[in-house]
This record gives sequence, structure tokens and C-alpha cells, in this order.
Amino acid sequence: MNFKEFTASQNDSGKKLEKILKILWQKYDLQKKCGMYSAIKKDLVKINNSKSKENYQICCGDKIQIAEFLFDDNSKVKNKKSPEDMEFRLETVFKNQHLLIINKPYGINCQKSTKTDLSIADYLIQPPDEISFKPAPLHRLDKNTTGLLCISQSSKGAQTVSEWIKNHQIKKTYIGIVQGKLESLQTWENKIINPVQDGVSKEFHTVKCLPKNSPEGKTALTTAKPLKYGTFNNAPVTLVEFNIHTGRKHQIRSQSSFHGYPLLGDKAYKGFSVSLKKEFFLCANKLEFPPNQLGIPREISIPVPEDFFDFFK
Repeated sequence: MNFKEFTASQNDSGKKLEKILKILWQKYDLQKKCGMYSAIKKDLVKINNSKSKENYQICCGDKIQIAEFLFDDNSKVKNKKSPEDMEFRLETVFKNQHLLIINKPYGINCQKSTKTDLSIADYLIQPPDEISFKPAPLHRLDKNTTGLLCISQSSKGAQTVSEWIKNHQIKKTYIGIVQGKLESLQTWENKIINPVQDGVSKEFHTVKCLPKNSPEGKTALTTAKPLKYGTFNNAPVTLVEFNIHTGRKHQIRSQSSFHGYPLLGDKAYKGFSVSLKKEFFLCANKLEFPPNQLGIPREISIPVPEDFFDFFK
């Protein structure tokens, strides 16, 4: 009997065979020929030319062999769109074996919200020599927020950066335009409630910002520093540097509005309509990382988009 062979990488190491096979069964649509567990019992799956068990722990370099007859002309990988079909290009700011950082463009979600949506995740290509590992965004930026977005390139990178994010060890700086004249540096501490829990609905919804002493919600801490003053339609606007010390959904947008300085054009949070190419102006322009062994620089930044300065000439 002939077998099709897959070589486990470091990213597969430590995972059970069962988990790897589930990925391969779905990827190549093998269920119509034979169920995964049935294939294991019938010795249609081997590890390094030997009989396998579903709880076997994969090691880097292991040869995972699946009977070739289970694959046919219809067992094709469900490929995503090729780079040539992309309606945008991902601008790489930094890349190594563990982490990719891109400059996310305006008007696109990090993850698909509807079936017809374009998303960053849709266009991340799985390396051809990987079985289970897929590059994926490690945090989120709103659809209309631009700037630095971290994308995993290895399991180790994904785990490490996710822990940094969870423990607030990555310092995130944003540049935005707010309505009104922010006179001086302000520190905003509030509670934020997300009315619709994650996983219940993928539709857009706002969050609710409350006073810091509210018994409800999770703490959100932001500092807002004015950089430049300008006008839009004869009304004052301020270019602001935001540093977020917590990572809440719509943190900058909701807190800015609560404190009387909604983002210019952010109608969802009481901003007035601007009838411009962008609904609002917010860019994640700098990330500062802790010391690490992954080869990730301590600081990565990008210039503020040029159109942000149209209001400050």
C-alpha cells in the first residue's frame, strides 16, 4: 500500500496525532473516503512507518503517513485567494521566523465578520511545509483603524506575544484626531462594558464607557497628549497621541467620546460626520516590546499617515 507523507515541523511538536489528523482530514476532505478514527484502526495512518495511536505526541521530524488511496482528484486544499487576487497589499514593517508586523490598511477587518467580508486573516498564506500552524493576527484593530498589527509566524511567537498582550507588556501608541481643543495631557480611567459578549454576534456594536468608580465593567486606562491644533469646518480639532495601558474593545473611541473629545467623524461615538474618505482618523503607529530572545526589536514605529496633517496646515 502506498502512503502520502507529511513531515512534522517544530510548530507541530508536542501536539497529539489526533489534532494533526483532524487538520489534514478537513484540509484534504478525506472524510468521504474514511473516517479519521476508522483509518487509524485500519492502519491507514502510520507514524514513521509504524502503527499509530491517536494520542501519540508528535515530535519535530516525525513522518505522518496516510494511505494514498484516501486522496483523489477532489481532495484538494481549499486555497485562499492568491496574492494576485488581493484587493490590497499587506505592507510589511517587520518580519522574522516568529513574528510578522504589517501596516494594516484602512477599511478592512482583522478577522472576517461576514461571509463576503475581506479580512487580513483571509490573505495570510500557510507555509507549504507546515501541517497545523497557520499565521493569524494576534490582536485586533478596528476596521477603520490603520497601523501596526502583529501576526504570528510560529507557535512560539504566537504564544509569547499573546502572553505579552495578556499581561500588558507591550506598550501601544496611537495617533488620532479628536474634535475640540484638548488643552493638556490627560489621563483617563474608566470602566467599559461590552453589551454583546464575544462570540454572540459578529455585527458591529458599540461599548459603553462609565465613570471609574462604577461597579460594572472592566478598567480602561488611557493617556491623551495633544500634539497639534487645527480646524475642520471652522471647528477646532486636535492631533492627539494616545497611550493605552489596557486593551479594551473600542477603548480610545469610547473614552475620547466620554471625556468630550470624540474622534473626528466617529459617528458611532458622537462624532460629527466629516464626508471624507475616512470615517475617523486613528493609527496604531508604535509598539514597544519587552526584552526577548525572539529577535523582535524593542521598538517598532511607522510614520503618521500624511492625510492626518491636512487639518493642521
